[in-house]
Amino acid sequence: MRKTIHEKLIDSIKLHTPEGENTVDFLIGIIPLSKEAAYRRLRGDIQFTLAEAVRISERLNLSLDKIAEIDKKDSYSFHIKQFFTDKPFDKYYSLLYWVQSLYDHIEEIPDTMSYYAGNSLLPPFYFKYKAISKYAFFKWFYQISYTYGTAKRLQDVYIPDKIFEIQQELYEKSLQVPTCYIMGGEMISALVNDISYFTAIDLVTPNEVSELKRDISLMLNDIESITKNNYFPKTGKKALVYISDSYFDGNYNYISGTQFQICRIYLYGINQMICIDPVICENQKLWIESLISHSTLISGSGKLHASVFFNQQRELLLKI
Repeated sequence: MRKTIHEKLIDSIKLHTPEGENTVDFLIGIIPLSKEAAYRRLRGDIQFTLAEAVRISERLNLSLDKIAEIDKKDSYSFHIKQFFTDKPFDKYYSLLYWVQSLYDHIEEIPDTMSYYAGNSLLPPFYFKYKAISKYAFFKWFYQISYTYGTAKRLQDVYIPDKIFEIQQELYEKSLQVPTCYIMGGEMISALVNDISYFTAIDLVTPNEVSELKRDISLMLNDIESITKNNYFPKTGKKALVYISDSYFDGNYNYISGTQFQICRIYLYGINQMICIDPVICENQKLWIESLISHSTLISGSGKLHASVFFNQQRELLLKI
């Protein structure tokens, strides 16, 4: 069922509500309303006036034409938080807090299913491990700072405890949602090549390599435990694992439920572009479905394929 303009505005307000702020208070900060009036609009009891919709679109940088599906001209809006600041961890925490709120929301939606497709490390898995998480930020810092002729060593990267804590919470929440993972066959080999390169130029120490190998091995154990069944052992929620038989770029996530869709495209390793436009979501859904048709299921009955795959990944780790 197609959403109304009012429903799309509510979705956008919730999407843009800052970390730690109540959506009702956020709405009141945009348009002068009493709390009761704000609640009634967010519940859908009262429609936004045209003046209110314009005010909201101006504050949130939205296109009313796109919300009303008027003259799209093949142009769609994405939401992205800017990490290129002097406080990237604050922005990253804000993003993770929003994703946490998303999980809280979708847990209540019937028939929710999440799809991850990735040819590099999939965030829900590596969020659990400090060494890999630290390495992900190290690589991001390296790629950004290298432009200016400086490069941080892995040991110089400090990640606030609150980042690890919320990542751990997100990992646990991801286990509450039925999920399908499509993993690229190059996932570990690309990581091994990266780590070997940074070790060769003295940005990663032998001790840090050992820590990374330990965490990557544990992460592979986590994924392998899922493939032995068709569910997350900890929660019993459905979980399928596919290995792509063809190469694809980047990491993607598509989540759908009853009258709900959202898609995310990962950028720069740690950032995300987020879109709730139904056309974009539907296209990403079709792309992921096509990817599944060219992939091999290794969970459940695909034990032989799973055994071969994980043995290959562990052999790759020995090359670092």
